[in-house]
Amino acid sequence: MAKKKSTKKSAKKKVAKKKPVSKKKVERKKTASKKSRKKKATSKQQAAVYGKQVEQLEAKVVALTAELEELKKQSHGPRVLRRQVTTRQCQSNQQKLQKMLKQDWAHFYRQKNKAERALKNFMRAFGKHPDISGVGVGLREKNGLKVVPPEYVILVTVHKRVENKEISADLLLPDSFQGVRVNVIERNFFKATSPVDHRSFIENPVGGISITTPGSSFFGTLGLQCYLPTDVNAFEKAYLTNAHVIDYASNAVLQPDRENGHTPEERFIGRVFEFTSETDPFVDAAVIQIGASSRIPKKQTILNNSQFQLPKTFIDGSKSDLVEEETVVYKIGASTGSDVVRVGIVEFVAFPTAEVQKSDGKTKLYKEQIIVKPESLSPEDAFVKRGDSGSALLTKDVVDGKEVNRVVGLVHGMSEASVDSSKPQGPRIIACSLDQIKTRFPIKISKPH
Repeated sequence: MAKKKSTKKSAKKKVAKKKPVSKKKVERKKTASKKSRKKKATSKQQAAVYGKQVEQLEAKVVALTAELEELKKQSHGPRVLRRQVTTRQCQSNQQKLQKMLKQDWAHFYRQKNKAERALKNFMRAFGKHPDISGVGVGLREKNGLKVVPPEYVILVTVHKRVENKEISADLLLPDSFQGVRVNVIERNFFKATSPVDHRSFIENPVGGISITTPGSSFFGTLGLQCYLPTDVNAFEKAYLTNAHVIDYASNAVLQPDRENGHTPEERFIGRVFEFTSETDPFVDAAVIQIGASSRIPKKQTILNNSQFQLPKTFIDGSKSDLVEEETVVYKIGASTGSDVVRVGIVEFVAFPTAEVQKSDGKTKLYKEQIIVKPESLSPEDAFVKRGDSGSALLTKDVVDGKEVNRVVGLVHGMSEASVDSSKPQGPRIIACSLDQIKTRFPIKISKPH
């Protein structure tokens, strides 16, 4: 048999063929590995730094969010800033509206009639909607201002406005109804009584002072003096205020005594003579008979320390004296004060339906109410505050060459400005008309001859 050849020589030959690694190559490898280690270390350090920066930014975001929420609660944060910016815009917008409504009144009259016809069917279809707080026909709004050119729409006020995707299909309100646009606005009215007394004792009771009843923890405003018939040609002085201010009862009416320095006899103004029912959907009013011990001014007057003086004469007014988006009205409330006469513009002469929340949390539906919007959106110009319930709503006029105050209604409720800067809404006043009050009580504002 043939012997196998030895493989030792071939193995030696193979080993001998391998080239030795050069020193330069080894050094290059070492340098490259050092660089890669440095890069890894640097990237780890940078990641740590970036992580700390992210944590700091996240902490800042949390702190700023908390601060923003606190500002919203305390001072209506973003909305206050927006009001300061849009005050002039509001006044300019009003002037444009009035001009256009007058120039093309026939067109807008037809447009409003069409919307009013559609409103009747809309109320039949959506009248029992749980989120709706009021329905009427008005000018379209966007970002708290009326849209120019103006457009009459079905105006729907809701307790809280939410996005369509968050509403179930059966509760979704349409964008338009029978060819008329539907404008949805978040607005909630409530009674404007206050748990805090804003007025000191005044020796001679006049309209605009703070009043309460024995045992009550709420305060309202004494509206103004009126005349109540006692015989065929005889009248006695009386006062008007809201029925809810006197707790819908024949109570004694007193001035609050913040200083605790006056006797009940000194604080006594009078006793409730008559008041409207709590279920009356049109009127919230009461007549106060003046007590014999009350020091009533000889002339009919209202508290007014402002440089802007109201006329001294008061006469009976009516809803027919009011023009929507044009008539300027005034009021002096116990809370907003008399140093500056509070000014507004009539938005609705007779708003069809509006829910108003009572002090017990329940709501009451009112009909044909006067709605007033502020002339200024400045936060310094407090348009209406809690405690202004009972204020007389006035408009200035000229009769026989003499300036007079026409009394057109009584303020009984309010809505606050929206805190949501993306959906801004100014405050509103709701008042019952003097026309309706006089159907309940045989009173006169003008002094009888």
